[in-house]
Amino acid sequence: MGYMPSSRWVPADGHVFRARGAGFYSVLVALIVVPVILSAFWPVTVRTPAIVVTALAGGYWGWVFFWRPHLVVAPAQITIVNSWETHRVPWEALIDVQTHRELTLVTPQGRYAAQAAPAPGGRAALRAAMKDRGPAPSERATSDSGAAAKVIRAHWQELVEDGVLDHDDPEKVPASRLDTAVLAVGLALLIASTAAWVLL
Repeated sequence: MGYMPSSRWVPADGHVFRARGAGFYSVLVALIVVPVILSAFWPVTVRTPAIVVTALAGGYWGWVFFWRPHLVVAPAQITIVNSWETHRVPWEALIDVQTHRELTLVTPQGRYAAQAAPAPGGRAALRAAMKDRGPAPSERATSDSGAAAKVIRAHWQELVEDGVLDHDDPEKVPASRLDTAVLAVGLALLIASTAAWVLL
């Protein structure tokens, strides 16, 4: 892939987005998991291994759903990391940016949604709509989807105006993969937790 310039919207090291509640819920999970593990050893009983494995499974799944999803907007491409899959979308492949349910990148090959940039929920959207008749709640910079879309669109426009996008390169298309290792670890912890309780 050829050189793609940074801009005032996208620095050379990229711009990382996570859902605004990601940190809160991740800390909340940790505040539950850590005391449970510590209490399992006070005192140590026959249930200690089962409690520890179950707590670890809960913590891992919390990380998968709350902290792992993120969006990296970089000069070379946009990388969407969801719970179980990763999408890499070159700027040349982009044809639209939508925010109806979550930030979604549209390309000729398909649509790629980002868990890390959800649109406001129904109640939040209703409150925003009642306040004024401006842009849709999902398009506003105060929302996760709107904030990410603003940066992507602004940088994309600069690339178009500078004439650096090569839309005819067949190699510059989205690439997706299922993160099987992440899924395998989650399933292994669930199986281990179930087995630990059954074998008590």
